Amino acid sequence: MGGRGCPSSGSCAARRSRERERRAAELEGLLATSHLALLRAQIQPHFLFNTLHAVSALVRIDARAAEDMLADLAEILRASFADSTLHETSLQHELDLVGCYLRIQQRRFSDRLTVKYLIAPELMPAAIPSLLLQSLVENAVIHGIAPLDRPGVIEIRVCRRDQRLEMQVVDNGAGLRPTRRSGVGLTNARRRLHELYGEKQFLTVDAAPGGGVAAVISIPYHTAPGTVQAEVVSRENQDADRGRRSARSAQSIVAP
Repeated sequence: MGGRGCPSSGSCAARRSRERERRAAELEGLLATSHLALLRAQIQPHFLFNTLHAVSALVRIDARAAEDMLADLAEILRASFADSTLHETSLQHELDLVGCYLRIQQRRFSDRLTVKYLIAPELMPAAIPSLLLQSLVENAVIHGIAPLDRPGVIEIRVCRRDQRLEMQVVDNGAGLRPTRRSGVGLTNARRRLHELYGEKQFLTVDAAPGGGVAAVISIPYHTAPGTVQAEVVSRENQDADRGRRSARSAQSIVAP
């Protein structure tokens, strides 16, 4: 009988293998692009200059804070040049990188930037796409908080809903532009999510209640390989000068 599809199981297997290789190659290219975008967004001249200028100003008055700031910058550089074949990382690892970026930006904005973390303790080992949460936080700082002439707040919320992981980055900043269009970063993020999870994912960027922007990612829940249960810090960090050591020792507030 003349059947449809593959004439043999061997040819079907070969076709599936080629398709997997194609998807893997495309994912690798997308992730490499994300690393490059991260490098360009963060290590552009004014970001690097402002960070180093702040370090030089701190050296004589607070050597430990200057050391902490350099350590945060080094972590961002290390992540920018990390292995681009790793498609997923743990939530804990991604939040460590986000923390480095936000501590540097809090020195820039001083008391104009408050960051709140609302994260269930058991979710730190969850697997998420590398650099994706980081890019949403950057957008909130650059497009939401930076244009303000008043204090702004960024909330990072992560929760589990049945077999799904939901991540939100919400700011009360400048809000969406009336003629906004999806930028390269957002388009690339959606392509990566689709390649990783197919139709079992979504990314939305909408106006937040009361002003600002709410970015929401929903993906299937699973744990990152090799992760262990970690203590989760869910806190409000309002002091731009606390630095890495004092931020780690801040009182934890476990999210409901």
